Amino acid sequence: SGNEARVVGGDGRGDRLLFSVPDAAAVPMAWRPGSRRILAHVTQGILRVLDLDTGGAELWSADVGRVHRLDWSDDGRRLLALGDRQLFVFDGAGRRLEKRRLPGLGLSAAFRPRERTVALVLGYEGRSDVLVGGRRVFSGAGVFTELAWSPDGRWLLMAWLAADQWVFVRPARGEPRIVAVSNVS
Repeated sequence: SGNEARVVGGDGRGDRLLFSVPDAAAVPMAWRPGSRRILAHVTQGILRVLDLDTGGAELWSADVGRVHRLDWSDDGRRLLALGDRQLFVFDGAGRRLEKRRLPGLGLSAAFRPRERTVALVLGYEGRSDVLVGGRRVFSGAGVFTELAWSPDGRWLLMAWLAADQWVFVRPARGEPRIVAVSNVS
C-alpha cells in the first residue's frame, strides 16, 4: 500500500506494517512454500527473511545488492536471489551456498520442482539464452521472461516477447524438445 508493505488476514483482520520503502511495488518478495508465515524480501540491497507469526521478526539477512527476483525451492530449503549480474543461493537458515557472477544479464530464474537445479535466463546484446543446470537448452533473439516449471519438472515455460510466444522446453538429456504457442500477447 503506497510505500508500505503490510500483512493482513484473509478476513481483513490483523492489518500491520511490515516495512516501509520508497517504492514497495518494486520490492521483490517470496513466500516460503508450505508456510503462511515466512516471507523473504529485498530492500536497499539487503535480503531479509521474516517470521510473520512473531510480528515480522527477522530470521536472517544477507547483503545481496540489487536483486529483482526471489524464488524458493519447492521444499523451502533453498532461496535463490537473482540480480542483474549475479545469482545467490541460500539455505533456509541463511547460509550462502552459492554466489555466481553471471556472464550476461540475469533476466529470470527458477528452481526445478523436487530438485536443486536452477533454470536461468541470461540476456546478451539482442538475444537470450535459457540454461538448465548450466546447460543451454534454448536461445533466441530478444528477451525471454517469466520462467515457470511444470509441476512435474519435465517442462519449462518462458515468455518470448519479441516472438509473441510462450515457449515450452523439455530439457531432458540429449536434444531438448521445444513447443511454441503463438499470439499470446
